[in-house]
Amino acid sequence: EDRESNVKGLLEQPIPIVDVWADNFEPQLQALAALARNYSVIAFDTEFPGSVIPKTSLANFYAEDELDYQHIWHNVE
Repeated sequence: EDRESNVKGLLEQPIPIVDVWADNFEPQLQALAALARNYSVIAFDTEFPGSVIPKTSLANFYAEDELDYQHIWHNVE
């Protein structure tokens, strides 16, 4: 299957799936806003790209049972 949405029959042109990064975030956000004006529901998927803050840098501040949660929270926040 190609990387285009499954709504080809509903739209005149298929909407491509786009990888969004810092360099194209604003234009893609504007494209989503434009879609939201025409459709009652839009959807997007997000992925967690990895850790920026190493777990070892948090180990002195959190109990062991909370460290995994805090590690993810600090990297997503």
